Amino acid sequence: MSSDEKKRLRKHAYHEAGHAVMARLLNLPVDHVYMNNTSGGVYYSDETVKHINEALATGTRLGEWIIPHILVLTAGKTAENIFSIQNRRSRSAEGDDQQILKFHARLSECSSLPVIGIADFFTLAYEMLDRRDNRGRIKKVAHALFTHRKLSGTDLEKIYSS
Repeated sequence: MSSDEKKRLRKHAYHEAGHAVMARLLNLPVDHVYMNNTSGGVYYSDETVKHINEALATGTRLGEWIIPHILVLTAGKTAENIFSIQNRRSRSAEGDDQQILKFHARLSECSSLPVIGIADFFTLAYEMLDRRDNRGRIKKVAHALFTHRKLSGTDLEKIYSS
């Protein structure tokens, strides 16, 4: 593997680790996180996906499900920023951007919640992830993900508790 390829995959691992650690901080159960040469993702438990989809469809419980999900979506780029590894835009980051806009638009339609700008989500994600213990968690998850390419929810819990 070339040096450039290692750098790109390392960036990708930190990006996905940011998502996974944020999900854990917000008590959103993760089924697994994976990455390959071109994509990756954090997959919630089926129950969490059901709640997010219901919130989107009905416009109810947006604060409970959509706000945390937007924070998880912002956490990939945020982890790249924290560890100073952000360079070219990746496909995963572009996909995150599209999802952030989609979920934020739905959140903005709900008049019962205060207006929260997208930049505010990135600021909050940065404040949450930049703590020393969370930096350590991101590093551990990124290293394991770089090595194994897929981690189960159980694998993540073992990493978080070590």
